[in-house]
Amino acid sequence: KRGSAPPPLRRYYFSCVLLIYAFMGFTAGYTTSRLFKSFKGRGWKKSTILTAVSFPGVVFLVFVVFNSLAMVNGSFAVPVFVVFQLLVLWFGITTPIIFWGAYVGFKRPRIEFPFSVNSTPREIPCQPWYMGLIPTMIVGCFIPLMIWYHELFRIMSSLWLHQYYGTFGIFFFAFLMLVFTCAEIAVVFTYCHLLQEDHRWWWQSFISVGSTGIYVLGVSLLFYVTEFRGNSSISACVLYFGFMTLASFAIFLMMGSVGLLSSLWFNWTIYSFLEREMGNHHTDDLSTVTLLDG
Repeated sequence: KRGSAPPPLRRYYFSCVLLIYAFMGFTAGYTTSRLFKSFKGRGWKKSTILTAVSFPGVVFLVFVVFNSLAMVNGSFAVPVFVVFQLLVLWFGITTPIIFWGAYVGFKRPRIEFPFSVNSTPREIPCQPWYMGLIPTMIVGCFIPLMIWYHELFRIMSSLWLHQYYGTFGIFFFAFLMLVFTCAEIAVVFTYCHLLQEDHRWWWQSFISVGSTGIYVLGVSLLFYVTEFRGNSSISACVLYFGFMTLASFAIFLMMGSVGLLSSLWFNWTIYSFLEREMGNHHTDDLSTVTLLDG
């Protein structure tokens, strides 16, 4: 058997993935506007346009370039009418849904944080070397890669070597483990930064686990060396590394978002607990003063 499904089912799966991605634009627009409003940003329409255009634009540009190269070389290429249908799906369905989600999210009340932020940034003490960006990227993505390494190799064998793949349940479980592991690692690194009195946790939490995409790109290089052994044409090599770079970029954004949202939830939780504790102590102090006065 070749691949993970017969060709008619592959087209059906591909169509389902495109439709799910199109209708998930509501979640993307809603999340963007809620976070943008909570962080007191200005110009929510601009952020919504970037949400609708940035990543899909990169994907579509790479797809058009490689499809044009396939047409020039006389190999299999997607027809122009299908490319036009993708454009209609992007601008006619996905983009309006993203704006709809952004409008609904912007009308919701702003997420209130437990404490207000000081307008004057606090001086950050000297940080140990192992809390730098490069060490956290190396350590933070090693465990998620080990969890997903086996399934990643099997998926790449199915995509590029046409081998059979049917364990979708195991793949889904491994993907959930990857998401939860990245969230836990981001929370741990955020906690360590707060212990070191470093308030710059947002980009650290995004990049430290988002760099899993860089590891995926390294695994794709290892897969190319071990499986193809250089027995491929230049066009096939460009096609392979182009699409794997695109997949690595998508994983970088996805896992980085998981790390950022997990760290944001962690900060909101611990500072909400501190606010409640301070409120309880204040109430106890008032009760004690009242009893003494009585």
